[in-house]
Parts: sequence; structure tokens; C-alpha cells
Amino acid sequence: MRKTYVFLLKSGLDKFSFRLCSLVRSLKLKFLVSFIIIFFSISANAVSEYELLWGQDDRREVYQGDNSIKTAALSVVALVPWTSLQAKDNGYQLSNASTLREDNWCESEPFSQQTSAAICTGFYIGGNRVITAAHCVNNRRDSAKLADFAVVFSFARSGLNRSSEKEWFFPEDKVYPIQKISAFEQISAINIDWAVLQLGANKNKDFPSVPPITLSYSQPNPDDEIVLIGHPLGLPKKFSVGKRLRQNTQNSEVFRVAIDAYQGDSGAPIFVRRENKLQLVGLMAAGGADRKIVNNCRISATCSSENADSQRCAGEIVVPVTRFQQNMFAAQ
Repeated sequence: MRKTYVFLLKSGLDKFSFRLCSLVRSLKLKFLVSFIIIFFSISANAVSEYELLWGQDDRREVYQGDNSIKTAALSVVALVPWTSLQAKDNGYQLSNASTLREDNWCESEPFSQQTSAAICTGFYIGGNRVITAAHCVNNRRDSAKLADFAVVFSFARSGLNRSSEKEWFFPEDKVYPIQKISAFEQISAINIDWAVLQLGANKNKDFPSVPPITLSYSQPNPDDEIVLIGHPLGLPKKFSVGKRLRQNTQNSEVFRVAIDAYQGDSGAPIFVRRENKLQLVGLMAAGGADRKIVNNCRISATCSSENADSQRCAGEIVVPVTRFQQNMFAAQ
């Protein structure tokens, strides 16, 4: 009887041990699978930590655009420090400017051999007025005064080849001083960021001789082709074509677009193309990080998935034209 009891007890313990070992192996397997999933999830998030370019780089020289882009680009301006402009003959020579490569951008980056001179972008709306982003001229972290900056209309390449990327000459009628800020609105909490600049007269003309960009009540639609014309990274004028509108449901005051933009594009006009014409819909206010360091030099940060949930892939922030059109004469 005792032997039978011992045998049954041993048999039960063996079965329990077998099940326990099976359970442990199962838990180990589940832990391993979970670890792999978590590891690759973290790795994926690490890759998308920096995003700005949406797929391939769509920036192009304005001379490569169609007539609508070339015409609109005439009224897009660069804000350039006067310290980078040297009076010469009947205009100004660009000086004290460096190429992107000299600013530690990787040689493989597009436009790495081109000169960077602009701090922001703006656009001409007629008379002696230019609109840009408020933080370009009214940022308390920047002690520079308005008198330190010039508005330059002709910082754009006209063809493929140049004798020297650093030898830029701007005719006097394409360069204007900034007299004052006539209106602005800067509300960081809701990303409202625009300013109207009043230009001073130069020696030749009171007002620029380019067609102004017309302010309208156009609103972007999800199927619209979106176009940006600006000075990314301070480079000569470029245009980009957006891939889609990304609505910001948490903030109806602005909207977001998936378009290739960089520091220096702040204040750039945002258009939609309708019936082969460009209609202004807003102003570029802010965006995500535009660079990362690889092999000790800078490269463009990218957003590889159009459905990415990363905050950095949320899209570039645009102030709608209706916001500053309705408030530009009342804002102080």
C-alpha cells in the first residue's frame, strides 16, 4: 500500500514538473516574442525621431517651374542681414556668406555647394508692404533690430551654371530697407505668427516693380496641389510641391501640410494650384526638425511614412491667409 502511494505521488510530481517546465518554456517564448516586438518598435521610433522631408526631396529651382511659379516667385523675398551686403556700383554684392557645405552640411546633400544668406522668407503684397513670420522680426530671443535686415527680391538662380556660387550681385531696385513693423500677431499657444513690414525707399524707386501676391479668401482642400516658394536654409529661392493637406483637428486657427520645408522658409507663401493658377492660402509659420547629424555632418531629416503618427511628422504649420487678411490693419 505504501509503495503504491509513493508511486502515485512520484508520478504526480513528474507530471507537475513536466507541466511546470512546459509553462516556463512557454513564458520564455512569450517573453522573447514580446522583447522582439518591443525592440523593433523602439527601433522604428528611433528612426523616425527626425522628420522633415516627405519622401524624396522635392525642392527645385524656380527657373525649373512653370510660368505660374516663376511669376509668383518674383514677389517672394529674402530677409538678408545688411552685414552680408556690400554696396557696389548700382547695387549690392553678397559678402560674408557661406555655402551649406561650409556650414557642415554633408557634401551629398542637395544644394550643398550653394550659398546660404537669408534668415527668413517673405512676400510682397503691394505698395510698400511685405508679409513674413513674426518670429523672424519680433523674436525676443533675437536682439537684432529691423534696421539690421534688408529685403531682397532677386536671390534666385536663373540657370544651371554660375561662375561662382558666392558671387551674387543684387541691383539697387531689388534691395529695400525695413522701415517698421506696421502690424503683427504672434500667439505661440495656437501657432499664429505673421507680421507686415513697411519698406523704406531706395534711391531708384519708392515701391518694388514686381506684381504683388493677391490676398484672397481661398481655403485649401484635401485634393489641392500645395506649392511653397521660399528660401530653405537661407538658399536661393526654391519651390516645393506638397503631397497632401494634413488638418490639425486640435487647432482650427492653423492647418498643416506635408511639404518639404526648412528653417529659412518661415514667412514663405503657401499656394494651391487651381486651373493652372496659384492661389495664396497661407503663410509658413513653423515645422519640425529639419536636420540630423550623421558621420559628423548634417543631413536632411525625413518622414518616410505618410501615415506616421510621430509628432515630428505632424506636418508644417501654416497660418491661413484669412487670419492676417482680416487682422493686418487692426493688429498692433
